[in-house]
Amino acid sequence: MVGSAGLRGRVRSSLVRASGDPAWVTDEAIARYTEGATADFGATLLAFMAMAESHEGRSRWREWPSVLVGEGRPLRRPCARR
Repeated sequence: MVGSAGLRGRVRSSLVRASGDPAWVTDEAIARYTEGATADFGATLLAFMAMAESHEGRSRWREWPSVLVGEGRPLRRPCARR
């Protein structure tokens, strides 16, 4: 992914894959979904990098007894520990 256009492309492909009817995934819809992130792409990238490097002080796994993913199947393995 490079820049705003790459971000819009990734969002578009993710929404199309996740949609039962991807007809609503128009250029206008993608522009609205990404307008905040693309307004200052450099700041968005820095924020994502900071989130990726952050660590929680303690595990929150036990606080979420049933985390659903994909087709509603519970995630049974604990989060990776650092």
